[in-house]
Amino acid sequence: MSVITNFLSNIDLNYLITIFDIQIALAVVIIAFLTRGIIARLIIGIAYKFTQNNAKPKESEMYAPIKNMFVVFAIYIALCIIPKGEFIAHIINEIFKVVIIIFITKWLTSFVHSDSKYLKKFFKKSENDSVNEFLCKILRGIIWAISIVIIIGELGFLEDLSGLITGLGLASAIIALAAQELVKNLLSRSINSFR
Repeated sequence: MSVITNFLSNIDLNYLITIFDIQIALAVVIIAFLTRGIIARLIIGIAYKFTQNNAKPKESEMYAPIKNMFVVFAIYIALCIIPKGEFIAHIINEIFKVVIIIFITKWLTSFVHSDSKYLKKFFKKSENDSVNEFLCKILRGIIWAISIVIIIGELGFLEDLSGLITGLGLASAIIALAAQELVKNLLSRSINSFR
């Protein structure tokens, strides 16, 4: 009996709580990996009920990003469960913000392609889809540029974004002047293809 009492008195309770927290965090991540497809289908199914869309959720452009975002969110929750210092918690929060911005950007750019049902209203069907694809690449580039500026602002590298925005405006003006002839030829070809 004294051996058991001696063993129990030597156990550090904080160590056991830390191990228990790590086990809970691992369980959260494993459950998220196992249920990510089901959760993504449920979220898309609910969105489709509101929009009265009859397509299958797995065929949606949102299926993969929602599935991946669910796992990232579970990893974030697991990291919040594990005890750590204030500085590490701050770093985890900043990384999570950046990952959320990147996922939203990838989700938005997944809708921007020449075959997208959302952009078909704006694009005219022509024999040569290179103009539409070129415009899609420009739009994706603009979306990524905006998200990079947001990420830089969130990380605190730029307290005043007006200088960066002014610099981007000047850079775009220089590029526009340099590519003036190219744009003129591109527009004349696109106008001729629409006739």
